[in-house]
Amino acid sequence: MVIKKLLKTGVSFAAMALIVGMYISPSIARASYDKGYGYGFDYDGQTKYTNEEDKKTYSSVGMECTDSEDEYAYYVARVFGVDGNDDFDYSHGYEYTFYEGTSYEMLNWVKENNCPRVKVRGIGYGIDSEYGTVFTGYWSPDLY
Repeated sequence: MVIKKLLKTGVSFAAMALIVGMYISPSIARASYDKGYGYGFDYDGQTKYTNEEDKKTYSSVGMECTDSEDEYAYYVARVFGVDGNDDFDYSHGYEYTFYEGTSYEMLNWVKENNCPRVKVRGIGYGIDSEYGTVFTGYWSPDLY
């Protein structure tokens, strides 16, 4: 009888922890993407950049695309280091394709190359040739 009661209590506790974890996890993940961005592309292949931010850690750069005006449009992003007026592609070839609702922890070697600042380059594809396409979302220069 005691074992049944302990088992029932344990299962109830585990279920409650799982439910609470499901609601807390997205807000914790979202909290680290703290910079808003918007890419407004006028044509296929156009290049846009986020604002530059200080790179303080060796961690990944986080980016989340929350909204797009066209469900068939997308952009391909890479991480760039900024030192003075010079930009450096420190993505080591890693590219990330963003549609509405996608997010990535983007690998980079900005801090390892003693670069003080970072930005993300996006190149738009499938862009509406008449009206253009706007993407918005959040990004963070340091996830950890």
